[in-house]
Amino acid sequence: MMLIRLIFISVGVVFATTPEIDMSARPERRLYKQLNHELAIKQNLNTNENPSEVEEHIVNEPMPEAATTPRTKWCDPEKNPAYNEGYGSAVDTDQCCRKMKYCDEFIRGKEWKYGLYNADSKPKLSCSCELDFYNCLQDVFFYDEPLDAPYAAQVGEAYFHATMSPCFLKMPSSSCDGQVLYDIRNNTYESGDKKKYFCAHWSISKIWEGD
Repeated sequence: MMLIRLIFISVGVVFATTPEIDMSARPERRLYKQLNHELAIKQNLNTNENPSEVEEHIVNEPMPEAATTPRTKWCDPEKNPAYNEGYGSAVDTDQCCRKMKYCDEFIRGKEWKYGLYNADSKPKLSCSCELDFYNCLQDVFFYDEPLDAPYAAQVGEAYFHATMSPCFLKMPSSSCDGQVLYDIRNNTYESGDKKKYFCAHWSISKIWEGD
């Protein structure tokens, strides 16, 4: 009984003297996120694809010139970093741009896909990829440290306000009355599995909202 009490007391002392880690502290949180991402790159855990395959997803640069920011690598339309290359000093904004560039749902410039023609020279992304990009930049702008916020705002304004570039929506076959249906490989069907086949149409991304 005495032994149990001693163990309980010693454990209580450890809990009482262990300093609480404040994960909300911004510099520490940035370092934590950067280290986690670098580890994921090394272990190839940040994507389900092979790096040599995922690089093929960047067929053109979807970023407008106005999105160029001095503290990023992935937001610059003139740059095409290697798959496992790091980030500029605006780390969180750069992470958003990197994820967007590797979106695997796109229509190449001057090409047809899913019954839609992209007349632009730049690729058009799916609206789901653009929404992920928008939300990522908004999180950086509103909730990250002030150093990154201006760059997230610059990219967001350029991509979601200045250009007003359309994205495409994939609609379930139940919403495609009389339209040709497609699968992800761009094969056509007159009818088929509601979960597997879809039709597509152009839409407009969200307008950037920032102070």
